[in-house]
Amino acid sequence: MEYAFILSMRFNRGVMKLIRKKGSIKKKPPEDKVSEHRLPPWKLLLVDDEDDIHRITELNLKGFQYAGRGLSLIKAHSASEARSILGNEDDIAVALIDVVMENDEAGLELVKYIREDLDYQLIRLFIRTGQPGMAPERFVIDHYDIDGYSEKTELTAQRLYTMVRSALKSYRDIKTIDMNREGLAYVLEATDELYTTEIQSLGKFFQGVLTQIIGLFHLGESGLLSTVGGMITTIDGEDVSIQARTGAFAADDQNQYRIQKINKICCNWLLHHTELVGLRKDSMVIPLEIESSPIGFVYLENTQSLTADERDIIRVMVNQSISALDNLRLHIELSTSYDRAIDTLALVAEFKDSTTGEHN
Repeated sequence: MEYAFILSMRFNRGVMKLIRKKGSIKKKPPEDKVSEHRLPPWKLLLVDDEDDIHRITELNLKGFQYAGRGLSLIKAHSASEARSILGNEDDIAVALIDVVMENDEAGLELVKYIREDLDYQLIRLFIRTGQPGMAPERFVIDHYDIDGYSEKTELTAQRLYTMVRSALKSYRDIKTIDMNREGLAYVLEATDELYTTEIQSLGKFFQGVLTQIIGLFHLGESGLLSTVGGMITTIDGEDVSIQARTGAFAADDQNQYRIQKINKICCNWLLHHTELVGLRKDSMVIPLEIESSPIGFVYLENTQSLTADERDIIRVMVNQSISALDNLRLHIELSTSYDRAIDTLALVAEFKDSTTGEHN
């Protein structure tokens, strides 16, 4: 097999050289690589002390796809190893856990650790046991927060596929609800301060809007909401830049080059009517406008599965957030006018009273 592989590689290289001489193949520009983007795979944690179970599970789930995402199988041969993995890996969607490992209840203790100590409520937990007498199904279902129970002898390839797919759908839907809850919490937290001059409160508000959009439409948790310069110049006479970011854009030290590039392309599109060239093919850009004047944009990725109706709903949500921006602008202008009126009255008083005017 290894020899055949080497021959195949040599043949392909020879063909490529011959074709390149004829000029039939051209290298893709670097920009094409930027536009290609794949959704991250679902993470499945397999906890079992039998190597055969690991091999069979990996074989049965080979090539698995759900909602445009593959499957990353994370293996642990003991409950203690699984605890270490859970401390380092985030967003594990499903865990298949054996009962008898280090001891007769190692798997059940792991379930309790995940739910109670780590407080991981979103991960879907399934018990697979080869010794059902050690952990009867009814007892386990009644006393442990799990999503399924099966005997290893009964779990065929088809049943395993069905179980994993159903678990991932459940995980995705529950996480969507959780993200919407988180986004709503951001919005509610910002409501009391929305009409103040604190930029931080406005940032919280738009963070909530962005989280709601991404969670509602399963956009893979990556998005960027940004404003162009000159949005709120009445605060201190300087341009103000506000950014609400999630997913891959949230890290301060990562993807800064991409964020700068996206800002430049989208700002030129807004202000100078250039084309949106250089963005990923699965991205969506929505302008933020007040009285037909562009003041920013919403940038979203992983939007290839959105329907036309869903895109319209996102635009409606963005337009609603614009109203909050406009209200804040009016509030700041009113506050500024009030301060100027007070200053003018003080100057008038000084002018009228020549004796004490300079002390007013």
